[in-house]
Amino acid sequence: MFLKGHIRILFSVFLVFFLIAESSGFCAYVKSMALGSKPKYSDEFDYFEYTDPNAKVGGELRMASMGPFDKVNPFSLRGIVAAGVSDLIFEPLAIFSLDEPMTMYGLLAEEMKLGRDKLSISFRLNREAKFSNGDPVLAKDVVFSYETLISGDGVNPFFKNYWADIKAVSIVSDREVKFTFRKKNRELHFIIASMPIFSEKWGENKENFSDIVTDYPIASGPYKIKNLHVTLDAIYTNTVSTSPVRGAGRPNAAYAMDRVIDAVARHLEIDPADMRHINLVKNEDFPYQPGSKHRNGSMMTYDSGDYTGMLAMVKEMANYDGFRREQQKARAEGRYLGIGLACFIEDTGMGPYEGVNVRVDVTGNVIASTGATSQGQGHATVIAQVIAENLDIDISKIRVEAGDTGKFPHGIGAIGSRTGVNVGISANDAAGQVKQKALKLASLLFDKAEDELELLDGAVRVRSDSNQFITLADLALHLSPAVAGKLPEGFETAGLEAVSYLSSDYMPHSSGANIAKVEVDVVTGGIKILDYYVVHDCGRILNPMIVDGQIIGGVVHGIGNAMFEQMVYDDAGNPMTTNYGDYLLPLASEMPEIHVAHIETPSPSNPMGLKGAGEGGTIPAIGAMINAIEDALTPFDAYIAQYPVTPEYILELVDSEKIAAE
Repeated sequence: MFLKGHIRILFSVFLVFFLIAESSGFCAYVKSMALGSKPKYSDEFDYFEYTDPNAKVGGELRMASMGPFDKVNPFSLRGIVAAGVSDLIFEPLAIFSLDEPMTMYGLLAEEMKLGRDKLSISFRLNREAKFSNGDPVLAKDVVFSYETLISGDGVNPFFKNYWADIKAVSIVSDREVKFTFRKKNRELHFIIASMPIFSEKWGENKENFSDIVTDYPIASGPYKIKNLHVTLDAIYTNTVSTSPVRGAGRPNAAYAMDRVIDAVARHLEIDPADMRHINLVKNEDFPYQPGSKHRNGSMMTYDSGDYTGMLAMVKEMANYDGFRREQQKARAEGRYLGIGLACFIEDTGMGPYEGVNVRVDVTGNVIASTGATSQGQGHATVIAQVIAENLDIDISKIRVEAGDTGKFPHGIGAIGSRTGVNVGISANDAAGQVKQKALKLASLLFDKAEDELELLDGAVRVRSDSNQFITLADLALHLSPAVAGKLPEGFETAGLEAVSYLSSDYMPHSSGANIAKVEVDVVTGGIKILDYYVVHDCGRILNPMIVDGQIIGGVVHGIGNAMFEQMVYDDAGNPMTTNYGDYLLPLASEMPEIHVAHIETPSPSNPMGLKGAGEGGTIPAIGAMINAIEDALTPFDAYIAQYPVTPEYILELVDSEKIAAE
């Protein structure tokens, strides 16, 4: 074990661990690395400031966990790993500090050395680092861990994809290992330093790594498994699992969080808006690292935002304080008004990238091809806008071909605004390359320096003489093999075109704040939506009309989740709500006016500052609606524990409370 001493702690969520650690905390680290800043701690620091070196030693620690588990191998593809195994048993070569951005300190590695050309990193292992069986942590174990995790032998494919830019790993000595990169990547040394290390003796009697299921891990972390007991119960159901039609689970999670915030506010007798203001990340804290990871395994960073500003803005739009006064007056008249808040963030622009080819043909028209698909979000329009701005041509001259792998073979798809962000910045980069190519060729033809030229109205012009110009169509013709015969000096490819696979440095985050106003009829259980307000931040907005349409459509879906959509089954598991007569969706007549406003905080993760609209309309809508309904029913002390909230359910809540009061 890397940490010394002999302290036994009971850790129980069906697992029992014991800890070997010094009461003084972490061992000293020799070297650290940071991205864009100087490390906060010196080489010889004793502990992170956010830790307590005088914390209690020994005793029993109990941690809560949701859900079952059937394995203790966190890296295999099949099964569900026990809670805590990944973080408490396995250690990486270096560890990230939680109180500074993108800074790591040696853990298993006492020294780290980035190559002069930024195409390699070497780690020198700490001589005190030991596995739970007492063996030292050696370079061969690092190589074994890496090669095992990229092998694909029943291993989660995430690792192979995540480390795709690692070219090779080699043993320099027993305690020194070197990773070589395929290309420069400013974050790659951080990524590989986070690799979990385990002994080659773990599961050595197994034919395949995927066969390691309940074999106790041999790793260097502060805990190890002492006892393990697993029981499996197979439960069959005759119904299917369902989720919202939009949002891929995000609305469910956001709903739970917003409902908890309102419950806490009620308990503390604090207005829900004030409760959120207290807990929102402040502007001065950006970029903010919550200490969690994205679904792709990278450390999460809230890149930019104005969360408190959005909250204040949506409150002003909805006349929040004025509505509270109106609410009290209405209750005196036997009317029950409610107002509900919900805030959200969403990681968008998931990589690794999307590619775009921009080509000017000999007619002066532009063809843009991408492997990405669209689902009606208006991507073709946005891509054309970006290209038109770069080349200063009429958008009608641009044709966008999306999703045709015969024309552009590499693409993934439209998931969480990854297309808008990744295709947007790639289209911008490719169009920028075409512009530079056009200026370079025109400078040869005019015998002028490039800074003496400008691209204006689809032609390259001499700044000092507007009568001297050449159109993009003629420039494309000059680079056509049929005309040019030989490419001009300095041009490696024919045609006035370029391809880009640009990607964000890290995943950006869109955000928003929503308010719903409702009136509940406690006699009929009917719910009338009075107004709905949205303040949204998707970074730089390329097309406001498209963004507004996406948000409004998303809100409608969210309202449907909150009030109408419900699957009903008979006793045999047959669905009873199989058509739109039975499975209710919101109608236009039931929708309120949806007021949308924007705050633009450009993302520093990519050159255009894009974040994407994502599922921003849908994610907060359920929470805002149900918080509003529950707020209207405050005089009845009602607590809403399910959705959709139907008139029948409203009457249950009201009547039960009336009976309880009597």
